[in-house]
Amino acid sequence: MCAASCFRTEHGRHRLAEIARPRQLQDQQRLVDLLHDVVAGDRVRIGASVIEESRLGDDVVIGHFDRLRPNTALGDAVEVGTHAEVKNSVIGARSRISHFSCVLDSDVGEDVNIGAGTVTCNYDGIAKHRTVIGDGVFVGSDSTLVAPLHIGTGAYIGAGSVISEAVPEGALAVERTEQRIFRGWAERRRRRAAHTTEASA
Repeated sequence: MCAASCFRTEHGRHRLAEIARPRQLQDQQRLVDLLHDVVAGDRVRIGASVIEESRLGDDVVIGHFDRLRPNTALGDAVEVGTHAEVKNSVIGARSRISHFSCVLDSDVGEDVNIGAGTVTCNYDGIAKHRTVIGDGVFVGSDSTLVAPLHIGTGAYIGAGSVISEAVPEGALAVERTEQRIFRGWAERRRRRAAHTTEASA
């Protein structure tokens, strides 16, 4: 089988039939193009995604249009949503990386939730740095985690936050500007626009 060199299980048995893949991946040559040096456990499901030099535990689920780059290790029952990227990272068991997230050079604990659109900013223009996330951490959607960074066990990161300082165990970290409400602003804008249109007619 032409895909044997790029996909194998921990026990050396090829279980390509257990990879959940869309119709366009039924062709084995197409599978070779998407999986390179992947070692996987049992009951692994992979959508239309590119995976290179990675290790996948049992019961891992990888959605469509993801990219797992070299030196990635996913623990048992890890879930990766769609359009996500993981590189040079260790992801603990039962953790979830939601869609449109980018987890780079990170050590993620077990039972962690990485909300949609989260990015670990690993590069400062000179060197790469790691992000360390403890067990049971909840990272809200659209969060930016600036490495080097350590987030303690059980901490919460509020959605939309830019986190650049260490977060203690069990703490809530929120970084947002104050929301301001300007009542009636939309109606005033529409009136100004209508007045400008009439004046130019």
